[in-house]
Amino acid sequence: MNNMDFWDRDINVLRLSAVRRGLLKDALKTFVCKKGTRLYSRLFLVLNGETEFVFFDNSGNSKTVKAKAKDIVYLPDDAAYTSSWQNKDEIDYISIEFKLEDNEKNPILLNDEITVIATDKYNMFVSLFEDFYSSYTLGALGYKLKTRSIFFEILTNIAFENTRNDIKNIDRTMLKGILYLENNYIEEISVKELAKYYSV
Repeated sequence: MNNMDFWDRDINVLRLSAVRRGLLKDALKTFVCKKGTRLYSRLFLVLNGETEFVFFDNSGNSKTVKAKAKDIVYLPDDAAYTSSWQNKDEIDYISIEFKLEDNEKNPILLNDEITVIATDKYNMFVSLFEDFYSSYTLGALGYKLKTRSIFFEILTNIAFENTRNDIKNIDRTMLKGILYLENNYIEEISVKELAKYYSV
């Protein structure tokens, strides 16, 4: 379930940090994250390599999410999973760790389960993640404000990407309905028949 409904909500950032890893081919490639290990969310940008996350969804079914270079994987608060890298080349990623809540102290999740939340088609996210990581690790004067600013820009761009995808899906659905009308305008078309083409 996509939770990109935080556009007009006040968001409080309780935790904000970053990790970058470059693992050579002989390094450990499988990682097990148990419940209670990481009580925060993560945005995991794959810079090089391919990885997959195996977890149980809310219904108890096993699911696999695969990610390649330029994919951003969202891992919600306290997610339990096993991840493994699929390639034999060098592996590289940046992970931004964060915890969000609203003014009533309700946690804000971007999604209910592990998902590829965006793909960096235009090299916009890579530079933002690298700027975030540099600012965070340097720790220069004002770095907390700078990293927050970059983080909110990342969130805004992810929300735009998801909204754009939703609009594209709606447009495709509407196009099907329009084409159906054009091809069957002589016939009597019921509202029920037409509604099939406009259900999202």
